[in-house]
Amino acid sequence: MQHLLSLCQILLGQVCFISGMLSHISTIFRTGDVTFNWTPSPRASFYDIKITRDKTEDRDWIRVQETKYTVRNSLLYDVIKIDFKAYGSMVENTMIYKVSKVQIQIGDPVNISWTAAFFPITGQYNVYHTYKVNKTIFQLQNEGILYGGHNVSNKYRYITRPYSSVNISFEIRHTTVDDAGYYAGGPTADSEWSGGGVLLIVSGKPMRPNIEGNLSIMVETFSNITCSSKSTSAPDYYTKLVTLTYTWFVNDTEIDGETNQTLSLKVTKGLVYNSYSCTATEEDLVSDQSNTVQINPLYGPEKVNITPKPSLNKYDQIEVRDGDFVGPFNCSADCNPACNITWQMKNSTGFYDVLSETGTLFQQVGIYMEMFCCVAKWVHDTTIYEIIKLDVQYIEEINLYLNDTLHSNADVSENTPLSIACFVDGNPAPTIRLSRGQGHTETNLEEKEGKWLNFTIESTQCSHTDIYKCTWTSAVFGSSYALFIINVLYVPQSPTNFTGNSYASGYVNLTWVSGFNGGPYQFFILSLYNGSIWAIVGNVSDPGIVYLASMENVVRAIVENVKMKPPATLLPEFVRMIARKTGFLLSVQTVVIAKMVNHNPRLPGLVLMDVTTGGQKSNAILKCAAMGRTF
Repeated sequence: MQHLLSLCQILLGQVCFISGMLSHISTIFRTGDVTFNWTPSPRASFYDIKITRDKTEDRDWIRVQETKYTVRNSLLYDVIKIDFKAYGSMVENTMIYKVSKVQIQIGDPVNISWTAAFFPITGQYNVYHTYKVNKTIFQLQNEGILYGGHNVSNKYRYITRPYSSVNISFEIRHTTVDDAGYYAGGPTADSEWSGGGVLLIVSGKPMRPNIEGNLSIMVETFSNITCSSKSTSAPDYYTKLVTLTYTWFVNDTEIDGETNQTLSLKVTKGLVYNSYSCTATEEDLVSDQSNTVQINPLYGPEKVNITPKPSLNKYDQIEVRDGDFVGPFNCSADCNPACNITWQMKNSTGFYDVLSETGTLFQQVGIYMEMFCCVAKWVHDTTIYEIIKLDVQYIEEINLYLNDTLHSNADVSENTPLSIACFVDGNPAPTIRLSRGQGHTETNLEEKEGKWLNFTIESTQCSHTDIYKCTWTSAVFGSSYALFIINVLYVPQSPTNFTGNSYASGYVNLTWVSGFNGGPYQFFILSLYNGSIWAIVGNVSDPGIVYLASMENVVRAIVENVKMKPPATLLPEFVRMIARKTGFLLSVQTVVIAKMVNHNPRLPGLVLMDVTTGGQKSNAILKCAAMGRTF
């Protein structure tokens, strides 16, 4: 079947005549869309439509029931062609619509021109402006022009002559965004939307952008920031179709190749020092540069920094004396947001907070302290710390333990064991030395490095009675010592080697050997037996002279001898010496030293000396002599 094809280019609403029928095709431009209208075919209920936008043709025919079809967003194209035919017909009708656009910048004058299909027979042609407010801007007549009832206008100037020409051309001065919109003409009011007019686009530079997006973001992730702007051009149905391009800057330097609206950045700590900004561009119009923004990288602490760096010994410890101060040490950690910095102290029972100011530690040290710990805690429950170990150096007083009991001096019984312990608590551990005697007689008994020195006497003897000394020596604290006395108590031995000498003067010297050293608390009591009782005549504690006749007594440090002049009335009688310790009497022993065998008229009868000794054993010699004779 032979196809009958009639092709007619219709511009600006012209009529296309098709063989065998009359089809009127017109266009309407409204808010950026073009609507094609045609007269219905008497025998058609449906129509097939195909649209070509610039050089892009639809692949398929579109079937419609109405006698119109609207192409949306026509401003995106320069030429729009519509092919349509009645359903079942082989005859195609074609119309080509040219999208007429004029684009200027605000303030520029512009000429608007189009060709009308005809000039009205009535002699009046109206020019319309439609946008936010629809209005007639002037009226053309055969004889002239009226601008809203006036012959002249500061805004518009009509150019074409004669006024009845179908070539419509006029100038718009002092343009603003309010002048943007669609200009068309015709004899009636419905001509304001008729096809064939001109769209005036008034361009302005895009709005100053704002940068949007999450600026606070974890490191090693990506931050996407968006340059948000919009066109200020008019009409608005044009601006919604405008695609802006973007330029990004870092520290006011353009970033090559970044023209997208969104900038993607891998976040690192170093980004905190960068400032980012952007501009938006429409055609050749560039917006003002945006305010700068900075990426706020979020990251927790990797390590704790303590400054100044502590001076450590070979065991990674700070050496400090008890009572001295540690610090000031400042603790910090690189975190964003900032870490909470605290100092803690550890002893044998756990960790405890210590006072610090803005992360600075200045703390007095006690011997119970083991370490200080700087703790950096981040908002996301990330906690790290750095420790300062302490070597707290100290030395305590000497503690003396005798037979496991704390003593400073001790009286011990003879022939019993005695344990001596010197305890010196200190760090570093001191060297402890135990000695006896003083001056040139001092003798070392034991020496040991450590806090304890133990020394044992398996069986105490009188010879162990002495002054003892515990001495500690420290490389840090020097040395010190403590003295203590060990006094061995024992039952006195029987006196021996008694002799007596008398002299013509009437005095008697008595001499004997005692088995102990009297010492400062030891004394002897001299008694005379008068036939019925022993009468105490003197307390002999020191070297001294006892005069029995006068009962005089001289007390000094060590008993050496007794010199006496007994009255004739007391002889012959017994003489007894008793040794005592202060506060108690030891066992009494009586020894007969000698008997008077001659009959000296001055010392008639029998003389018996009974000496009882007590106290500590020593090599001291007590002398007692009877003058004039030997016992």
